Amino acid sequence: MTCCKILEIVFFVNGDNLVIVYDCLWKTMAQKNISTYQLINKYHFSKGQIDRLKNNANVEMITINSLCKVLQCKVEDIVEYIED
Repeated sequence: MTCCKILEIVFFVNGDNLVIVYDCLWKTMAQKNISTYQLINKYHFSKGQIDRLKNNANVEMITINSLCKVLQCKVEDIVEYIED
């Protein structure tokens, strides 16, 4: 069962309301037994990339692509669109 459904990928902040969140990422990582330590040290993600994900900030699609490869998952297992 997929934890999230993407309606549209939009990387911006609408007023004060975030429309893209990465809450599903942390659940997927736990299910796959992958830690942020492993992302940084084994898969060479930067601490800045991890911080942006933790803060639901903008990330490049290459980061999402890399996460999908590492976690062997779909985009919707990482990203969630929240209607404002």
